Amino acid sequence: MVHERIAAHAAARPGHPAVVDATGEIREEITYGQLHDRARHLAGRLAGQLARHLQTRLGGSRPAEPIVAVELPRGVDLVVAMLAVWYAGGVCLPVDPEYPPERRAVMLADAQPDLHLTPTTLADLTGPPADTTDAAGAAGAAGAAEQSWTPAPTP
Repeated sequence: MVHERIAAHAAARPGHPAVVDATGEIREEITYGQLHDRARHLAGRLAGQLARHLQTRLGGSRPAEPIVAVELPRGVDLVVAMLAVWYAGGVCLPVDPEYPPERRAVMLADAQPDLHLTPTTLADLTGPPADTTDAAGAAGAAGAAEQSWTPAPTP
């Protein structure tokens, strides 16, 4: 599995570059250690959201692999989110935000994902960047993220 190989690589070479995003105005690069840490953090948040959503939707029974739609622009956050979905035990449905709205709607209606990650919901889950928040602020942001999450609509 890809996520197991990334975890092994992060343990063996945490300081080596893993993802380089040079698509935007700002070049962003993260190491395997940072990728693993960010994905694990997000996976924990996703697992909690999936558990709450599935408890409400399915009365506690859990599908073998919950589906998480990931509709993010290409870049570091997309890679982190996809890896986090796999770490959380889910199936990642990549939805390119550049697709026409009708195509995205059909994909989402057909797959009926349990959760839908967009730039907004990702920001709600992760909160502000760690370097701009003190420990008390991070705890508050984490609580706010849990309260503001909106799961994918049920059919």
